[in-house]
Amino acid sequence: MRIAIDLDGVVIDTMGAVLRQFHPEYKLEQIKTYWINDSIAGLTKEKAILEFEHINWMELTFIGEKTWDILQELEYMNEKGHMIYFLTSKTPRMMLWTQKFLKDVKINIPIITSLKKQEYTDQFDILIEDNPSVIEYGIPIEKLRFIKQPWNECLEEKGIKRYNEISEVINELNLSNE
Repeated sequence: MRIAIDLDGVVIDTMGAVLRQFHPEYKLEQIKTYWINDSIAGLTKEKAILEFEHINWMELTFIGEKTWDILQELEYMNEKGHMIYFLTSKTPRMMLWTQKFLKDVKINIPIITSLKKQEYTDQFDILIEDNPSVIEYGIPIEKLRFIKQPWNECLEEKGIKRYNEISEVINELNLSNE
């Protein structure tokens, strides 16, 4: 199976780190759209991008209690013939701290980075995401899995299941037994 996993909002809590560092008066639950500048008064898209680029990567945490363990398992699944990749849209500066973070926690899953992520989505059987706008990419809904975030609550109104963390998705796909 070929699986693409978004990083921010799925594996690592970059939004939480940005809020803790730059907007401590806000809680994650208050961010109701994927674009943080739509939820925080006076924050421009350009300033939001700068904040994400200047995040203290040492403030990053995994989303979910089992994420680190499941990423270790996914590395092994790559060796068994599955294609597991991170597929992410990041600026070059963000990629540097992301690579440092993943290296420090000893995660060796290959990363595909593109500001036009949709160009790669047809190469995968499953895409694990947090951004509800990926539905607009024309990806069949059965290929999408969403990690629960306040900004994608709208998906439940459409009958789309959301998962607490990627371990739940991997367990449901039953890849360990292949």
